[in-house]
Amino acid sequence: MFKQEQLEFAKIELLRQELFYIKLGNRVTLELDMAKTMIGACNQMLTSEGSFCGYIIDMSGAAFVTEDARNFITEVNTHRGKVEALALVSNNHLGNIISTLMISFAGTDTFPMQLFKQTSEAEDWLYQLISLAKRKMLKTA
Repeated sequence: MFKQEQLEFAKIELLRQELFYIKLGNRVTLELDMAKTMIGACNQMLTSEGSFCGYIIDMSGAAFVTEDARNFITEVNTHRGKVEALALVSNNHLGNIISTLMISFAGTDTFPMQLFKQTSEAEDWLYQLISLAKRKMLKTA
């Protein structure tokens, strides 16, 4: 862990300078103002604009995510870094439903999203995508 931020409703950790792990609190209804605070905290942790990064959001504690919050989180322009993907993690039925809805309602111009049962699987997937993006950038430079 490189940096962390404790919000009233979530804990955010920056791992290996390119991967955010966000653990929502129990029974959280994630609203737009909360999503802005959460992504704003992540943006402040990045060392440079345009850095490749990925997000893991643990949805196990989520009770609901508003449409505005979903749209904000999945909007490419709200993030300081170049988001390669968003991994949603859940170990319960409600979290799975909320995550599936978030993925289903995301716009077609957003980054890849996938639901995982374990954080380690999500990390592996994200690091593969980030590494691939970095290799592509080096080839074009």
